[in-house]
Amino acid sequence: MTGTNLGAGLGNVAMLFRLRNASNDGCRLDGYPQIQLVSETGAFLPTTETHAVDGDYSFPAIPAGPVALGPGDTASFELGYGDNPSGAAISLPYDVACPTAQRVRIILPGTHQLGTAVVPLAPCEGRINVSPIFPGPDRVEFP
Repeated sequence: MTGTNLGAGLGNVAMLFRLRNASNDGCRLDGYPQIQLVSETGAFLPTTETHAVDGDYSFPAIPAGPVALGPGDTASFELGYGDNPSGAAISLPYDVACPTAQRVRIILPGTHQLGTAVVPLAPCEGRINVSPIFPGPDRVEFP
């Protein structure tokens, strides 16, 4: 599992996570991964995950459906978040309103399988929008 920051614009950050089937057997994933933000010390950070059914600022709506992965195949999902505090958090110091996670724990849909991607991100108030898993290693572009 790897994560890549795709950039930011207008207070929104886009990330792409790739999941590679490292086993000798095929598998099938269907739906949205579960995400948990993890601090530098390994503590779980508050995480509010929303399924981005209608897309996000950084990615279009992506239909959820089964993704078959043979040995060595890759599937991906996108994650978007805001990096500007809002509401009551606006009065907090930035590192409190938007604490930096150093890792992302990813639980695969329909399984108890999980892994961790080492990638820093700082979603304000731990709010993230997550796409469903889709086939291939490349991001889904807007039409």
